[in-house]
Amino acid sequence: MKKSTIIGKSLAIFVLGFWAVLCFTVVGTSAEEPKKNEPQPQHYQVVLEKAMEDFFSFLKSLDLEKGLTKEEKEKKAVEYAKKFRFGPKQQDFLFLVNLNGTLVMDPYQSHLDGQNLLGWKDPNNQQPFKIMIDMLKKDPVGYVTYLWPKYGGEKPVPTMAYIKAYQPFGWFAGAAMPISTIEGFRPPAYGGAFVSLLTVDIDNQRASPTVDNQ
Repeated sequence: MKKSTIIGKSLAIFVLGFWAVLCFTVVGTSAEEPKKNEPQPQHYQVVLEKAMEDFFSFLKSLDLEKGLTKEEKEKKAVEYAKKFRFGPKQQDFLFLVNLNGTLVMDPYQSHLDGQNLLGWKDPNNQQPFKIMIDMLKKDPVGYVTYLWPKYGGEKPVPTMAYIKAYQPFGWFAGAAMPISTIEGFRPPAYGGAFVSLLTVDIDNQRASPTVDNQ
């Protein structure tokens, strides 16, 4: 009788222990497993750098084309960049800026093309384009987070841009996308330049970009 009781207790302890381990494994896994649609750390970095890589591959192939003037190559580059989209919904975009601060092309803010944005300030009173150009004087590539209207809208949202200089045209290109999770506010995992111009409370602000020509 005592022997069967001991075996019964041992079996009960084993079953309870196994059940506890099973519950911990299921709960722990579900808590740590990321949601399918949740951006993962460095998600933005991967997407932006891939977009820039694709664009610079096009520039390299364009540079090899014979019989085209520099102006013709620039025109083809602008046309390519204007139509280029990337990101989860194929809405994220490239913009091109002359190294003197003149906007060459922004597909969502085309009314600013040809205007100098060196002195333009966002709602945080920051000058993102001046900072981008200053950054590129020291590093060939870099990241900047700043406020910019989302896809041509009026409300400024936190935006991350990966920028890279292209000396043959005297431009720099930017691959830009709105950022909505904490991963987007962290410095990318690379050794280059990173500048954040963001503050938290922008809910009541509007920033349809304009240029003061005075």
